[in-house]
Amino acid sequence: GGEPGKIMSGVAGGHPLQLPSQSLPPGRVPALVVDHDPKRRRVFSKDLVKMMYGFGDSDKPLAETVDVVEDLVCDFMTNLTESGMALARRKGKKLETENIVVLVRKHPKMYFRAKELLRMNKEISEAKKASADLEQIAKKTQP
Repeated sequence: GGEPGKIMSGVAGGHPLQLPSQSLPPGRVPALVVDHDPKRRRVFSKDLVKMMYGFGDSDKPLAETVDVVEDLVCDFMTNLTESGMALARRKGKKLETENIVVLVRKHPKMYFRAKELLRMNKEISEAKKASADLEQIAKKTQP
């Protein structure tokens, strides 16, 4: 959904960003309009500054730029989560990570990154469990 002339984040149509529904004259680029809420709590700003720097931005980007990027990230995550919840509801289940993987399957970079993060999370969980098990055994064998 969304208003004509507005770029919305999300996964509708299988694309992370939807282009405006109205046609533009040749050579015109649509303006990026984001629902900016100045009262929105900024939870990712510090991390986004580091990520932006890592991708070639200034080490001290404009606060407005960081705010726009955070709005895009939050909107994308919200839309992705809502789409995942809708998918889960259709199946009569709760939201699971697999719902998100299904939604990003047509986007190879997102798909393989999601699969890699899930794999690493599983490995970390297994390593923590093994460590806790070893601690339990060590406690039992101490005099």
